[in-house]
Amino acid sequence: MTAYIPWAIATSNHSCAYIDVATRGLAWRTEKEERQWTRRPSALRDSFRFDRGMMEHLKVNAGSAAGFAGAVWSNVLLFDLDRENLDDALGDARRLVTVLLHRYTKLDDTEIALYFSGKKGVHIGLPLTHRPDPGSTFHLTARTLAGRLAKLAGVVIDGGIYDKVRPFRLPNSRHPKTGLHKIRLEHRELMHLSADAVRKLAENPRPFDPPRLASELVTELEYDWNQAADAAARQVSAKIAIRIEDVAAGGPDRLNRATLDFIANGVGEGDRHRLLFSAACNLAEFGCPARLAFALLMPSALDSGLTPNDAGRQIECGLNAIVTPLPAGGCSGG
Repeated sequence: MTAYIPWAIATSNHSCAYIDVATRGLAWRTEKEERQWTRRPSALRDSFRFDRGMMEHLKVNAGSAAGFAGAVWSNVLLFDLDRENLDDALGDARRLVTVLLHRYTKLDDTEIALYFSGKKGVHIGLPLTHRPDPGSTFHLTARTLAGRLAKLAGVVIDGGIYDKVRPFRLPNSRHPKTGLHKIRLEHRELMHLSADAVRKLAENPRPFDPPRLASELVTELEYDWNQAADAAARQVSAKIAIRIEDVAAGGPDRLNRATLDFIANGVGEGDRHRLLFSAACNLAEFGCPARLAFALLMPSALDSGLTPNDAGRQIECGLNAIVTPLPAGGCSGG
């Protein structure tokens, strides 16, 4: 796995500082300077922020963030809509933003951050005005709520960005495959510009002021977040119960249905990275050799639209995430 390097301190209204991590050791000092990223290839930050537990994890794991189990936090709920063509991504982003503005009427269209990714996707940032507390399951709550809102809009989002450690492209950085920049879009531009017009705007960096912070608490959003947090907690409890049963029995005796489905059918856009990672973890629980795991998972991963590098990285991370083998070839985590 690529080593992740701490590269910025960002303060919140919580008592501890949160540490962003990204590859390549990039330097970013304040939120205001985000708009100054220009002509930098592959400038990345993480989807979430971390407390000093991440620093300790990096120190004892040779700079790798793999397996980090500590608290994460964000003041924004991110959405990634990536499609085979930009016209489809723009259409789905319009539907999602319309649902968000109708559901959370105290927000106006300047308070939701909108970006063209620089290739064929759209990124959306919904401000979490109630500033939820950080926690070890914060990312699961974010994934649950984002999935529910996407379902309301009838669109598919990339569930992989809610992994605890997942690089996310910075605004005004240049996409290495297209040469276009990730740029901030105004609401009227998202709603009315064609894909070609958006690409034209992205030929150069586009300075902008940081998104205006919502000044009013959105109680409906706070309620939805709390409901998602309860659902995420129930999911975690159910998984723990299953793992306890597996350990007591000497390890799992069958592959997960999701793993079998992935091997047989692959998966559509939206959750490819996470499901591939989970399938690799499940194979590792059985002591599956790396060569066999790659042979089983790589064809479906490629058929699902992942690049060989992306697929290989997810499989490797999943296999490496299981580090405590059980006597029967299984593992207590995953």
